[in-house]
Amino acid sequence: MHGNTLVAMAQAIEDSDIILFCVTEKYSQSLNCQKEAEYAFVQQKIMIPLLLQSNYKPTGWLGLLMGTSLYIDFTKNDFTQNYSKLIHEIAANAMRITSNKNDVPRLTSNSTTNNERTHRETDSPRPQLTTAKTELTLRKKIVKPSYYNESAGKSDIGNAGSYDRHGNPIGKGYDLGQDGSFTEYSILIGQLYLGGELSDAEMQKPIEALKVKGFQVKHVRGESVFLSELRSKRYQIAWVISTSSIADATFISALMEFHSGGGAIFLFADNTPYLSHASEFLNRKFGVTLTGDFHGGQTLAYKENGHLVAGHFGQHDIFTGIKHLYEGITICHPVHSNSASRTILMTVATATDGNPCISAFDPPANSKEGRLCLDCGFTKLFINWDDAGTARYIVNVSCWLTGIDRRHKF
Repeated sequence: MHGNTLVAMAQAIEDSDIILFCVTEKYSQSLNCQKEAEYAFVQQKIMIPLLLQSNYKPTGWLGLLMGTSLYIDFTKNDFTQNYSKLIHEIAANAMRITSNKNDVPRLTSNSTTNNERTHRETDSPRPQLTTAKTELTLRKKIVKPSYYNESAGKSDIGNAGSYDRHGNPIGKGYDLGQDGSFTEYSILIGQLYLGGELSDAEMQKPIEALKVKGFQVKHVRGESVFLSELRSKRYQIAWVISTSSIADATFISALMEFHSGGGAIFLFADNTPYLSHASEFLNRKFGVTLTGDFHGGQTLAYKENGHLVAGHFGQHDIFTGIKHLYEGITICHPVHSNSASRTILMTVATATDGNPCISAFDPPANSKEGRLCLDCGFTKLFINWDDAGTARYIVNVSCWLTGIDRRHKF
C-alpha cells in the first residue's frame, strides 16, 4: 500500500474488529478496495460480505474472498429484515474476536504441489500485494452459530407460508431458538409432581422438543435425586414441576443457591395444592406466593402491551411465533406482597379470569442471578402439549432462560 489514503485505510482495518465489505462489480474492479479487503483478511479480521448488486455473481479475488464468509444478500427480501440479519450476525460473531484466533482464514500468495496449502502471514505489517491473481485459502472454515431465529420477539407474523388451526405460523423458523444451537446448555427437569398423568412417556414429548434445539436434558423424579443432580453443577437451567408438599428442608435453599449463582429456573405450578415448591421459592426470593384453583381451559391471545388484560399476553421473546396460547386446565396465580415485587417478577400473560398466569424475572445487568419463568398451569406439559402454541412456548422459554441474547446482543 502507498500514499496517505492507503495508509489511512490500513490503519482503519487495524483499528476495527469486524469488517463489512460491499459485493458489487465496481468494488471488484477497484485495486484499492482489493488491497483493503485482502489486508483485512491477512489481519484475521471478521469479515461480513454484503451483496448489494442484483444479478451480479462475484468472480476472481472478490468471489474467492466472499466464499470464505457467510454473506447477507441485500438484493432479496426487505431492507429491514436484512438489516436485522446483519446486526444479528455482527453480534453472533463478536466472541470470535477473543477466541479461536488460530482457526480463522489466512492469506497466502503462492500455491504448493500435491494440492497442499501453505498458511503463513506476511512478514510486513502492510502486505505488498500485486495485481496478479491472489490465492486465498482456508485452514478451517468457522461458522459461528446464530442462536435466535429472525422472527425472535414477534408474535403476530403475517407472512408465514402456513398456519395451524390456532393461527400460529407453522415451521421451526418461527420458534425463538434455532435448531441445534444450544448444545452448550444442559437442562435438569425435576418432576416432583408424580401424578399418573405425568408419565415418563408424556415427559418424553418436551424432552425430545428440547433436544431438537440442541439441549442436553436430564429428567428425574423426586426431590432427593433432583437435589443431587442440581448440586453437581452440571446444569445451567432447572425445571421444577411442583407438587403438594416439600419433604427435604434443604430444597429451597439449594434452589436459591443455584439461582443466585447464575442458574436459570422454569417454575411450574398448578391449582392448589400442587404449587408448594414454586410458591415457597417465590416467597423466599420475591415475597410472592401462589394460590388459586381456577378452571381455565381457554386460549389466550396476543395483544400488544396487553399482558395485563384478561385472556391476553403481551410482547416477549418467550411468545415468539405464538398468536394464541392455551392457558391450561386448572390454574393458580401469584399474590404479590407489595407493589415493588410486581416490577421484579413481571406479569407477561393474564389468564381469562383476570389473574396473572405467566411471569418472568430478568435480572439486572450487574446481577449474577439467572433468569426465571413461572407458569401457573403445568397441564401444558402433558394433557395439553399439542394445544395452541404450547410446545413452541415451552421450548421458547427454555431458550430465553439461557440468557444467550445478553451475551450476543441480538
